[in-house]
Amino acid sequence: MCPPFARTDAIIVVDSSSSVKRPNWNKMIAFIVNMLSQFTIDQSSLRIGAFRYNRRVHTNTQILLNQFNNDKDGLLAAIQRLPYNGGGTNTGRAIAHVTNVMLKPENGNRPDVQDLVFLITDGRAQDRVDLVSADLRATGAVVFVVAVILPGSTIRLSQMLEITGTNETLLVVDSGFDGLDTAFSSMLTKYFCPADACSNI
Repeated sequence: MCPPFARTDAIIVVDSSSSVKRPNWNKMIAFIVNMLSQFTIDQSSLRIGAFRYNRRVHTNTQILLNQFNNDKDGLLAAIQRLPYNGGGTNTGRAIAHVTNVMLKPENGNRPDVQDLVFLITDGRAQDRVDLVSADLRATGAVVFVVAVILPGSTIRLSQMLEITGTNETLLVVDSGFDGLDTAFSSMLTKYFCPADACSNI
């Protein structure tokens, strides 16, 4: 049943801009690891890609869908090694990277499974997100935004809605990064399990 078995290709996009701060970065990474720990990750079920961005996309530490197909421990360790630094929040550039690189067949994307994209951010994008997000959704990917609200946050939910295209996949965390807790990660696992993304193994 799903979980632990989910037949999807999921890309996790992590904002590592200066507004996040190191303690919150650690909470965000722990949240991602906790969420993925609930799944079987292998060649025929769930595949995970991930990367971080700020003013640019950090391709030197990105994780492609075909890198850890049968190595869950290796995947989680690679996510835990993602470094934190940098400034700027060019979210549009990150979204374009999902479409142009992460979801390409040569990088492990499967044509016969649902693509899911999870963007975790605490700030307003400093570039345009509307057109690149429409291009991403046009591939058939379902796009989620986990919008983390901090005191004095610059995040604009209308802009986040431009990314998701629907309120159903815009997930607002009003309690800051502390809201990325075990209960929230367990709730988020249901989005990996649409009817056509599960396999009874």
